[in-house]
Amino acid sequence: GPSSPEAKGEWRHILARPAFLARVPQPMAHNPLYWTIVLAPMVTYVGLLGARKAREAMAARAPVDRNREVETILDDGVRSLESFASAEDHTGFFETLSRLLRELIGARLDLPSDSLTPSTARAGIAERYENQEAVDTMDSLFTLCDEARFGVVNTDRSLHELISQFRGIRSALTPLETQS
Repeated sequence: GPSSPEAKGEWRHILARPAFLARVPQPMAHNPLYWTIVLAPMVTYVGLLGARKAREAMAARAPVDRNREVETILDDGVRSLESFASAEDHTGFFETLSRLLRELIGARLDLPSDSLTPSTARAGIAERYENQEAVDTMDSLFTLCDEARFGVVNTDRSLHELISQFRGIRSALTPLETQS
């Protein structure tokens, strides 16, 4: 049995040094390396998830930010058009009108404004918007701007009338997000 003299002999070296029994290793939860290993994947996951959500939010805001920026450019451009029209500066007027048309249509089609040609603008606007009159007016303004660039302007319309036509196009081509 356990109280036999041979059994006591097996335990004698332990009983002589009770500190041997007290040497229980500390729990892993008290070791900083343990927490580093356990928490590192979780912290990495949460960080990457937050970064992805931030990128998605930024991507969702991009069209709204671009439309706001383009609206500011168009407001400033219309004021420039009015000053060019008052000064009868045809060259500056048509250069500005062409730039504003490209900015407006580029924003509505979500394309860079420098890459637009009148034919791509016409096709894209006709595909997304049902207002054929605005498409025709836009096309005639593009034609006038191209003629002015090459020095041949054949129009009996005043520059102020062209500004009102541009305003009509601008109001007809409201951003698709705001249409109900």
